[in-house]
Amino acid sequence: MKNKSLYIHGLDSKPNQQKINLINIYSKVYFLHIDYNKQKDTFALLSKLIDNKNINCIIGSSFGGMLAYWLGKKYNIPSVLFNPAFGKENFINPFNKNNINDPYNLIVLGGKDEIVIPKSVISFIKKSNKKNYELNIIPEMGHRIDLKNFEKVMTLFFKSINHEKNNIH
Repeated sequence: MKNKSLYIHGLDSKPNQQKINLINIYSKVYFLHIDYNKQKDTFALLSKLIDNKNINCIIGSSFGGMLAYWLGKKYNIPSVLFNPAFGKENFINPFNKNNINDPYNLIVLGGKDEIVIPKSVISFIKKSNKKNYELNIIPEMGHRIDLKNFEKVMTLFFKSINHEKNNIH
């Protein structure tokens, strides 16, 4: 079965077609262009998309990475979190954030990110008692993810989750 991914862009951003094309190599990809400042029910909107399209992977960047983390936790879906902007959870509708789901997360941080500070993300992950994750810090990367690193991460992520699926049987 082919993967079905949800790609969630960051705040004051829009879906990047080149990144969507890279995800599409491994997965059918769904995405929305969301104005987070106007769209107040983003979490519910994305939850509905996950339900309707049977999404089984999430890729999110910055604010979208934070959303990907909580959506993944809610639905037990593996996710890639690029520079996730933890601390902005007041933007999402409440749900049982203390549920037992701990899906695999590949967390990718830019060593030179001055918007989402890598130490704050690492601190959040440690405080959350997250166990099922991989941390990848790219020293030369800032907040924006270049296509070369994005492609490397997609290859790693889909290889990892497809390997897990194959080992279940």
